[in-house]
Amino acid sequence: MAQDLFYTIVTWTHIVASTIWIGGSIFYFLILNPVLNRSLGSSNDMAKLIGREFSSVVKICISALIVSGVIMLFNQLAAPDTINYMYLVIFFIKILLFIWMILIITRHRRSTKIVGTLTTKGLTFLEKIDYYCFGYSTLVLLAIFVYFISNALRIIF
Repeated sequence: MAQDLFYTIVTWTHIVASTIWIGGSIFYFLILNPVLNRSLGSSNDMAKLIGREFSSVVKICISALIVSGVIMLFNQLAAPDTINYMYLVIFFIKILLFIWMILIITRHRRSTKIVGTLTTKGLTFLEKIDYYCFGYSTLVLLAIFVYFISNALRIIF
């Protein structure tokens, strides 16, 4: 009974942390940041302050995701009849996509050149690759894909 309650709390923490991180990132990157930059300019102190505050929330969410994800993985590995090679392959893909998403967030925190760019017009070839591999739309697509992978893991296994 207590083990089921613990696992429920861990799963709930994982879901809430991912929802806050991805939902908040989508809102911040696709709505708030472009609006603030257009209305107040790129050297906007308000956007920087909001970004710093949201960054601390993102760090907490990522930490919660890592801890709860490790606990959930060990719980899954503890039941040998429910684990197989395909589960590990799908889980590994999910982890790689998670790392890619963290790289996107980290890259945009440090970059000022392409942040807020809505088109590839005027970008060099390497900047276009950066735009498509580490852009806001890529983050949204990865988040959706990770969500579907998570559901597939839950349904299949």
